Amino acid sequence: MLEVADLELVRAVAENGSLTRAAIELHTTQSALSHRLATMEDKLGTMLFERLGRTMRPTPAGAKLILESGAILDLLSQATTNVVREGKNSSSVLRLATQCYTCYSWLPPVLTRFKRTFPNVRVDIILDATYRATAALLEGGLDVGVVAGPVRGRRLTSEPLFDDELVVVMRPGHPLSKRTWVDAQDLAGENLITYDFPLEQTALYRQVFKPSRLIPESILRVPLTEAIIEMVKAGLGVSVLAQWAIDAHLQTRSVCAKPITNSGLHREWHVATLRAGSKRPHLIQFIQLLRSHMRKGAPVPRHNSIRH
Repeated sequence: MLEVADLELVRAVAENGSLTRAAIELHTTQSALSHRLATMEDKLGTMLFERLGRTMRPTPAGAKLILESGAILDLLSQATTNVVREGKNSSSVLRLATQCYTCYSWLPPVLTRFKRTFPNVRVDIILDATYRATAALLEGGLDVGVVAGPVRGRRLTSEPLFDDELVVVMRPGHPLSKRTWVDAQDLAGENLITYDFPLEQTALYRQVFKPSRLIPESILRVPLTEAIIEMVKAGLGVSVLAQWAIDAHLQTRSVCAKPITNSGLHREWHVATLRAGSKRPHLIQFIQLLRSHMRKGAPVPRHNSIRH
């Protein structure tokens, strides 16, 4: 079987008319090129060039190969161009999900800057992956997952993105609003409005309920952040949310929030990708912009910023 290097060899010799000039073009030596050509002719069982002194003239078989190899090399060149263009994301999609949250208020400013560099990359939010971002990455259904804590597995990679604090959210005037902070015992007696996500997989359960050997008496599961907040406003129960997710509602005093335990309940969020695809230019750029935006004041709430 002929190789691309063989086709480039016969093209260079035919265009230059000599092994010496062809060797210069191919960045090799004349002796190495002569040896490669002889090996190629032995493999094909026919002469490709007539040696007329220092001049190389294609034989009929060589002329036919040169004609056909030119078309093949042109196709290969076009294929290479297409791959490079795709690598620059002329028409790509970046699929994104944030674990446990359907709140994407931070996305528009990140997307605005991202589009300046990659205007043809469409960013899709994959809502089905909200509660299973890691699994979606492994299945190939997601490109970027914002997840609570580092991911594990040889196929995945992650890096810290931002810290946040979970707080108890309640209607103004609720009995718990008079507390300095709320503990597991307080929450166990409330109707807890939470996401449609296994409680046992949450930081609230692992760090608050499980050590206290308590569990909420009543749980109302709601899939959307804004729906949870509206139910809290209506006095249907309390919820535990990231403070940044309710910041606008805290400013209007339509809800109030309290820390969980006297030390607060904090998490470290990571941005996770498949290790195999982590070097794609548009993916690198998106993650850099996301990290930069988070550092400049996007969701990084602190204990002392809770409004009472």
